[in-house]
Amino acid sequence: MSDNQWPGPLERIAQALPASAWQAEGDAHHAFLRHQPAGRHAPQLFAVSRRREGLFDHYGFIACDDGQTDTVLVSQRHHLKGDQVQLLSEVLN
Repeated sequence: MSDNQWPGPLERIAQALPASAWQAEGDAHHAFLRHQPAGRHAPQLFAVSRRREGLFDHYGFIACDDGQTDTVLVSQRHHLKGDQVQLLSEVLN
């Protein structure tokens, strides 16, 4: 997520997740968490990716529907969609 008010609370929740909540994939770890951002009537499910860069963990968050069950697949789909958007942008320019 970029450019919104939610990453701070999401990072705190992600940092508090137990080790058993994380699923490893290469150099990244993935988990689900719930958070109720301001203005929402119900908690939102987020897929979170954690990568270690130097001494610090960096987190990425993807809002998803409640039907998602595999954090690795959510992340892979998200990156694939981003790659397709980038390719289309290059074709159109």
